[in-house]
Amino acid sequence: MNLPIDPTPEEKEIYSIMVNRIYEPINTVHYYELVDDPINKFLLAWVFEMGRTRRTAQIALGLSKATIWKRIKIIRKVVGKYAETNHLIKPTVKI
Repeated sequence: MNLPIDPTPEEKEIYSIMVNRIYEPINTVHYYELVDDPINKFLLAWVFEMGRTRRTAQIALGLSKATIWKRIKIIRKVVGKYAETNHLIKPTVKI
């Protein structure tokens, strides 16, 4: 079994599990490269990776609930587009 010419980080992880028979977690740096704003990078880490609540993010950043909601919506859109492009999730069509 060979990797494709341009493997995604997820494909590399699956290949590593299949070949080495051990799980070696990869880093998530490629997700942070997609996000430009430092506050959005903080939210990506705080809410999505660390599993903290949006309320604690509001307190930590001193921003309003609406601002946090808007920024998380932007993060989901950017990361979702990356995931759809790399066939990690099925494309979603809103009716």
